[in-house]
Amino acid sequence: MNRLLLYLGDTLIGDINKFAKNRHLTETLKSESDSATADTFTFDINWKVYQEFVRKSFDDEPASMLKVGKTRVVFETDGYVRFAGYLAAKPARSGLGADQTLSLTFYEYFARLSGDLVCDPNNLTSPMRVFTNTPANVYVQALINEFLTRARNAGEALNWTWGTINQLRNKTITYKDFQTISKALCDAMNNVEGAGKFDVVFRTDPTDYTHQFIDILKPRGKGKNIVIKYPSDGVYKLWASDYSIEETNEYASNVLIAGNGQVGNPATGEQTAKLGLANNPDFVRDYCYWRAYETASNLNSQSAVDSYAQTRLSQLDFKIETPQISLVGRPIAWGNANNMDNGLAVGDTFYFEENTDDGSDHSGYYRIIGLDTTWDDNGVATVALTLMEDQ
Repeated sequence: MNRLLLYLGDTLIGDINKFAKNRHLTETLKSESDSATADTFTFDINWKVYQEFVRKSFDDEPASMLKVGKTRVVFETDGYVRFAGYLAAKPARSGLGADQTLSLTFYEYFARLSGDLVCDPNNLTSPMRVFTNTPANVYVQALINEFLTRARNAGEALNWTWGTINQLRNKTITYKDFQTISKALCDAMNNVEGAGKFDVVFRTDPTDYTHQFIDILKPRGKGKNIVIKYPSDGVYKLWASDYSIEETNEYASNVLIAGNGQVGNPATGEQTAKLGLANNPDFVRDYCYWRAYETASNLNSQSAVDSYAQTRLSQLDFKIETPQISLVGRPIAWGNANNMDNGLAVGDTFYFEENTDDGSDHSGYYRIIGLDTTWDDNGVATVALTLMEDQ
């Protein structure tokens, strides 16, 4: 059973699940993302039906109940909060008259951190921040607490509190130019220096949907005793309804990485960022020479930049393939990491068993780094998994 609860501030507008169409939820593991990202939930509603629904309980103009930042949604599946977030954009309209459709986009609350900048807490126009040999969980809390303070001073008090905080290793990081807090945190989560990878997770209080817990976790996810087979060999096995290997041109035989700072002409003193170079002559022999450049603003030391260059080079190899798996209406609690027997969520690992006659075999343990879920009008879910081989 699904519920789609729409709120304006603390006021419940109602459960609009019965007339929401094209529901689509995208979830990502930030510690494995190359850029700042946030979970997204979208759906369509008929404008006329929505108007009639709102006017049964409220005197307000229905359009005024859809406010960016103030309107929020809670999506429940079988009593479990699968998504909670805020209206991220003014709803798009399409069609005419009674057939007019509103398309709504909601972001998880982590995305609110895209609306503020890393800066000196005592000088909002200064980007200089230095955390020296500081536990990663401490400076993450510092950046988020500063956002909460600035929001409160501006007139918005957010009901966010700290949940589970894992003790992380120390890290030294310097900010010399303005960047969003969400970008700074995503860079810090997906790093190879000091603290290692970790996850900042927003979790809705099941007893109070206005309340968000913020967890700081060592690599998120649990190892599950779940086997997904392809193709099916019986009705009592969990099996993939679709399976493919994605086409890719993500390749390099030579990688140049620039760490935190500016890169320019060393003769004029413009180069401050540490540079790391990694080469693989075997890639050139097997494929071709292809040089790529990336920046990694969360890395400061030469050793960290060199290590990351080697990591990226190994990732940009055509030989690394991960299957893409789709499942339709399977009896599994998607998005529920706590269900050890019958649940899979972002960050969890499971065993994929391939039994095909095409000569390929990608059987092995995989970690879920993304979930893309759509629901049809009958509530049947189609789930597509983005996977990473579990080392």
